[in-house]
Amino acid sequence: MNFRLEIGLSLLGVCLQFTGCAGFSFVPQTKNFSEESCALSEVLLEMLVGPLNELSPVFFYDESSKETLPLNHILKSSGNMNALSVRSVDSLPENKNEEFPAFNGSTIISEIKDQVAVLLIGDVDFWIEDFSNSWLFRQVVVVIENSKNVKSFTKKNIIRHARNAIFIERYPRVGFLDGVTIKTFDYFGDQLKLLQNWNKTAFSSTSYLGPDQFQDFRGVTLHIASDSDDSPLVFEAEKNESLTGLNIEIVKALSKWLNFQFTTTYASSDFQWADFDNGTFNGLLGDVQHGDKNFTINYLTITRERAYYFDASVPYYWEGFGFALRDAPPLPEWRKLFRPFLLTVWGACAAAVVLVPIVLFGLSNSITTNSRPCTLEQAYFLFFTILIRQSPKMLPGRASEKLLVLAWLMVSFLLTSFYTSNLIAVLSVPVYPPKLETLDDLANHPTRTLMLDYGEFVPEALLASTELTMRKLGEKMDLFPIEDKDMHLYEGIRILERGQHALIETYSYLKLWTAEYWNSTADFYFLKDQIYTGPLAFFFRKHTPWSHKFNQGIQSLFEAGIINKWYEDFMNIKHEVQSEKNEQALNLNHVQGPFLLLALGLGAAILVFAVEITSHRRGSVALRAPAPPI
Repeated sequence: MNFRLEIGLSLLGVCLQFTGCAGFSFVPQTKNFSEESCALSEVLLEMLVGPLNELSPVFFYDESSKETLPLNHILKSSGNMNALSVRSVDSLPENKNEEFPAFNGSTIISEIKDQVAVLLIGDVDFWIEDFSNSWLFRQVVVVIENSKNVKSFTKKNIIRHARNAIFIERYPRVGFLDGVTIKTFDYFGDQLKLLQNWNKTAFSSTSYLGPDQFQDFRGVTLHIASDSDDSPLVFEAEKNESLTGLNIEIVKALSKWLNFQFTTTYASSDFQWADFDNGTFNGLLGDVQHGDKNFTINYLTITRERAYYFDASVPYYWEGFGFALRDAPPLPEWRKLFRPFLLTVWGACAAAVVLVPIVLFGLSNSITTNSRPCTLEQAYFLFFTILIRQSPKMLPGRASEKLLVLAWLMVSFLLTSFYTSNLIAVLSVPVYPPKLETLDDLANHPTRTLMLDYGEFVPEALLASTELTMRKLGEKMDLFPIEDKDMHLYEGIRILERGQHALIETYSYLKLWTAEYWNSTADFYFLKDQIYTGPLAFFFRKHTPWSHKFNQGIQSLFEAGIINKWYEDFMNIKHEVQSEKNEQALNLNHVQGPFLLLALGLGAAILVFAVEITSHRRGSVALRAPAPPI
């Protein structure tokens, strides 16, 4: 009897080899592998030498699946044992926050999602619940022998967070062995869809595990956490009060490409921005982290904490925090009379006016001739008359004196031409004291820094900085409390208008708001340097399976230059009205200098006239006095 049984089993093994299991090197006498397991094993082997060949698959199995599927023989037959990892579900960590370890070394796999998980599920499937958020994969292959509970698997984290999940099931067919079907998980339909019956040719290419299920979002509505006070990224349109801006345009373009709808908010649920405290975010990121929204699009740079708790998109723009300062009050208008020349030029002119007449006086009196010598008073009057482009009443008679006067005529013409030209240029342009230009200038200046207290990391980061300049900026920072969200920046700019603070805010936002508040009595300028520049990105819930499609779209828009074009357009739209300067004629304030000179001249003339009157009266009295008796 035993001999006949051995012969029967041997014949069964030969039949199995000729009916689809010829690629396996296992001995059927020692294991009771079922017909359906043989069909699944054949598919697994073909996938290992096909699409899984370069994807470093990680096998997870329970003992029930190992009893029915010849896993060891499949791996040996694939001829690629070094690239494969096998882990029993009995060794899954009890702590679901434990990171996923590497199998072929002692290091930790930093990007577990880059691998493919192959789940071999037998009669027991409860262990699939043990895959926490630290144990998720971009692609998942589920091999199921018993498909009665297959629909329940679509609710599991490891399936819902995978970019691509396929299910390998057997189905009855006429013949000795069962066939195998390939189903895919339809994320937006929340169901399994039949892809096709197994066909080795269809899955022969490397790295192909079915079509991209996120090519079309099929009109699904995505909910965005947004704040309308974030120009030029997100802000209210003036005409219809709907949200617009650079990031709204990016989402609109992606929605047309991927076929989805979206909703936005005018503020976060708690009216905060995105502060991080003890592992939890508030504001916009808090709405995403708690599952109320799908992603957020406001001004948020990629930081270590945000990258850990969220999926960040590829950067769409780089920016930092800028400093706005008020220009110091312009210098008095009368000082513009001295602006055409530097002090050195004025000194040279004064020296020439003083010394050249003395030279003329010396030449005139050095040699006795028939001509009347020039007095020192006449020499000064002559040169001053020429300097102000007036015709002199007398000219020297000697050749040497004439050459000196001719040289002075040329010098006076050039100096007065230069002065007149520069004076015209400066009369209508405000003249300011030197400005602060760098962070070092601001750190070492009495001007304090000011920032609105809405939860940004900048105040704490400045105080904790190891750079002396940054720490100085943090030590003299004043935080302005926010009472009315719609008026907070206006209040900050009013403080800035006093000229004692430098206002810190995101650079583009700060430029737009100061431009909107611009007026003739308070002009602002910006430091050349920015602090904490970084990549701006969208933030999705952790392990969002379709975030890579946004990355593809954003990358395409960026490389085409469309994002930069939109940015420039929105900056111009918000700034074009405020940036226009109307032409204006010279007013009395512009030309006060000449009238001040006239007033000074009149005052000096009156003073000299008073002295002359006094001297004349004293002389008259002396003449009328009687002569003393002899």
